[in-house]
Amino acid sequence: MINSVFKSKAALIFCKTIFAVALPIALLLSTVSYVSSNLDFYRDRFRENKISDTTGLSEQALLSVSEEIVKYLQGERDNFDITLEDGIELFGEREKLHMEDVRVLFDVGIIVRNLSMLLSILAFLCILYVDRREAGNALVVSFCFTLLVIVTLGMFIALDFEKTFTVFHLMLFDNDLWLLDPRTDLLIKMLPLDFFYKMAYRILVLFGIEVSAVLGLGLLGRRLFKSS
Repeated sequence: MINSVFKSKAALIFCKTIFAVALPIALLLSTVSYVSSNLDFYRDRFRENKISDTTGLSEQALLSVSEEIVKYLQGERDNFDITLEDGIELFGEREKLHMEDVRVLFDVGIIVRNLSMLLSILAFLCILYVDRREAGNALVVSFCFTLLVIVTLGMFIALDFEKTFTVFHLMLFDNDLWLLDPRTDLLIKMLPLDFFYKMAYRILVLFGIEVSAVLGLGLLGRRLFKSS
């Protein structure tokens, strides 16, 4: 009886739904983590936006500071008290408090990513157990759901990124610490709006490539399992 329950149509639909939602979330959060910690990306944006001229810091100093920021967000350092070699602190109290909020989001993101990846693996194994012929379809369904997300996010970014950026912050933060002063706060000087625009674009492109790979595997799986 238990075996029949696990192999029921309802169980298959449930597993396919979990998989279609969990896999894209795991892939997206993994991509966000990769891009946001890629120091080559930081360097290219610093050069493109002439951040050395804006901040008065050399490219090497900017990269060193960026490395410490990444370490903080990845949980490899406990505080945001980042200094130059001369011991001068770079960030004010408001910037530190905002980064504490950002760190919480990254911590939650890591947990959600790991749980989503685990759920997607378990759901896929369940699909293979119930009816392996549906494995390819599950990948295709996941692609369709993800494509909708990519198109929606892409439209918002392309039409009005500044507004999207603002709404994003209003949704995620319950304070206005993210409203930094570009005249005095180094964090916003280093990471202006264009930096986040290019980051969002890079994330969507990589995410799109990953999703395309999922679609390819799904279509291949349809053929392989259909003939078996």
